[in-house]
Parts: sequence; C-alpha cells; structure tokens
Amino acid sequence: MIEAAVYIMAFAMAETPSELNNRAVAHFREARYSQAEQLYRAALDGWQKIPGTERDRAISLNNLALLLTATARFEEARAAQEESVRQLRITDGERGRETVRALTNLADLYRLSGYIAKAEAAAREAIEINRANGAPDNTIASANQVLASVAIEQRQFAKARGLLTDALALRERAPEAHGADIAHIWNGLAAIGLQTGDYAGAEAAASKALAITRATRGDSNPSVALCLNNLAQAIRLQGRYAEAEPYYRQAIGTWEATLGRDHPDTAKGLVNLAGFFLERGRAAAAEALYLRARDIFNRKLGPEHPLALVTASRLVAVYHAERRFTEALNLSRAILPLLEGTLSADDPELRAAQATYALLTVETDRPGKKPRRTSALRMRPQ
Repeated sequence: MIEAAVYIMAFAMAETPSELNNRAVAHFREARYSQAEQLYRAALDGWQKIPGTERDRAISLNNLALLLTATARFEEARAAQEESVRQLRITDGERGRETVRALTNLADLYRLSGYIAKAEAAAREAIEINRANGAPDNTIASANQVLASVAIEQRQFAKARGLLTDALALRERAPEAHGADIAHIWNGLAAIGLQTGDYAGAEAAASKALAITRATRGDSNPSVALCLNNLAQAIRLQGRYAEAEPYYRQAIGTWEATLGRDHPDTAKGLVNLAGFFLERGRAAAAEALYLRARDIFNRKLGPEHPLALVTASRLVAVYHAERRFTEALNLSRAILPLLEGTLSADDPELRAAQATYALLTVETDRPGKKPRRTSALRMRPQ
C-alpha cells in the first residue's frame, strides 16, 4: 500500500491529469487494475482543482467506471457510470461523442448487472444518437456489440448474429480499430454458436478470437481467459474431452491471476469446468466447484442473480447424481420459482430445472423404487 502511494505521488507531482488518465488507460489495457485505479483517482482529483475541466473529469470518471466494472464492483461502477453520463450530457451535449461512449458503457454495465431492460434501452439510445450524428464506424460498432450481447441474453440469436456481423464489418474498415474489439466480436459469435449447436463454428470463432487477443494483449489478460473458456466449451461439446480440460484450467488460472479468485468471470469458468466434471462422472469434483462459484455469485451479484440461480440448479443435478434426493428436492423447490421469475419460458436452463424437479417429486414419492438417473445437464456457455 505504501509503495502504491509513493508510485502515485511520483506521477501526480510530474504529470497533468490528462497524462495520469492516459497512463491509467495503458495500465487498464494491460490488466494492471490496481495501478490504473489509483492513477484514475489521481486524475479525478487533479481535474477537480482546475476550473472549466468538468468534461475532462467526466471522461476520467467514465474510464474509472469501466475499471470498476471489469473488477466486478458493480454498485460503485453504476454510481460512477451514471454520474459520468449525467455530467457528459451537460458538458459534451446530449449528442456528444463522449456522451454516447459513456452511455454505451452504461448499457453494458446494466447487462452485466442483470438489468436487461435498462441495458437494451441505453444501447438503443446510443445507436439512435450515433445514427443521427453520422458517427464513426467504431462508435457505431461499439453500440451494436452491446445490443448484440443483450440479444444473446434474450436468446435472440439471429438478431445478435446480425448485429455482430455488422459490427465486424464496421470494425474491419475503421483505420483506428483495435484488435481487442474485433476479438470481442469473434467471442460473441462463438457464444452464439455454443448456444445454437454450431460447435464447430464456435470453435473456429473462439480460435480466431484467441489468436487476435494474444497478438494484441499478450497471454496475461482476462480477454485471453474468455477465449480459452469458449474454446474449451466448443471442444467439449464435440466430445473431445481430453483436449478440453486443459483449456478450462488455463482459462480459470488466467482469470484468477488477472481478476482474482472471487471475480464472477472466474466463477463462470468454475461452473463450466464443473459441468465438464459432472458429464465425466466426477460428481464430487463438480460439487466443490459449483459451491465455490455459487458463493462468488451470491456475494458479488446477489443470490437472485440468474448466474447464482442457474449455478444452484446445477447443484441439484449433482445431488441427484450422488443420490442425495432429499437435498436435491429441497434445493430444487427453493430455486425453481425464482428461476421461473427470472428466465424466459423457453430457456433451456429453466426447462431442465423444471424437468429435474418433476422427476425428483416422483422419485421421492416412491421410496421403494430405485430412482432413475438423469443425464448430466450442461450450463449455458458464458
């Protein structure tokens, strides 16, 4: 902590708020979040002391909100992001480029926090402003990508694929395009493939995303973990189990090293590896990972967040596989109403949970008959 304070003081004495902000951006891209946060906060303090720099301060606040989002501090992030949007509407204008950028970031933050309706509304507003402004290709692509992520959450896969395809075309013809942004699109296409059964297509997209991300961000970056996770899922779902497991472990290790052991992205990796274990008949190993992931989701996102509920539903499948029928039924009975109030009626996770509950009620009502086993159920790829 003392070293960090000295580090910040050294830069704060020598650099302007703008320079501090720019250095923070560089650290953020390298996943050096602690250093980046301190530099952003030093920049904010610096702007506060210079009259007439309200717009600059709002931009730095938007950047800080992105960092808080990346580190899963969603309540802090929402407060910072909403304040940034409010300030930029005044200082940059309702149709200002920085206003739209902050609004796009807010939309994605709402999506990650589970506020899907708010996310869609903010993304659509950003797109409408972009169209009215004749915005640059990259700005339009960013809003399209967020709306595509919302569409994936809503299981509107054809719409999401169209948005991502358009975003990819826009990114590739923009001279200032960043490879990381293009890789993000390929990861989105991989996620669609995983959820629509196009596993070979998902593998190709995830492999492309991984190559781009490694070339632009190196190996020690959470974006690499996302690519590895998607690649593991695609390979596993094609039945190549021995090949998939190392990718799962690499993804989790990278998330733990860059974001921490208690980050929701780390928990998503744990859930997917647990699903792999359950399919391979390793129920005890799966249970340990599901319990750890559920604890992370409960603490970071809340016990009624979809990820927390779906992970609890996966635990029901583990208890059933281990013939712990009373535990399975009690947990299933507790979470099923919450799942029904959270997921759409056609969501495969909800349908699987309903089917498991129905089976458990029959099995526990017929104690004299050996319960039937259900096949292992897969968590939706994240």
